[in-house]
Amino acid sequence: MDEDGVKRAARAFVRNDPYFPRTGRENPDDGALWDVFEERFLERSAEILEGEGEEVRRLPGVLIWEIKRIIEGRKGKAVERVEVGQGVEGGRVSD
Repeated sequence: MDEDGVKRAARAFVRNDPYFPRTGRENPDDGALWDVFEERFLERSAEILEGEGEEVRRLPGVLIWEIKRIIEGRKGKAVERVEVGQGVEGGRVSD
């Protein structure tokens, strides 16, 4: 998968199932659920992709960013971009 595939996956995630966790919800419980989902997704992705090149290891962070960008963009909010060269370490997108 490449970054274009990640963008398609993010659009499918947002549009496909209203029961997936969502970032930016007004309800604190929903926000907490998103935080746990994001952390676990990035941690597990880092484990699965260990040994892959940087371009592959950064894709889970790009997916999270793209999901946030779509959801927050609907509210007129900006989301910090994950740049090339950033990877996933310890469950968070890092430099």
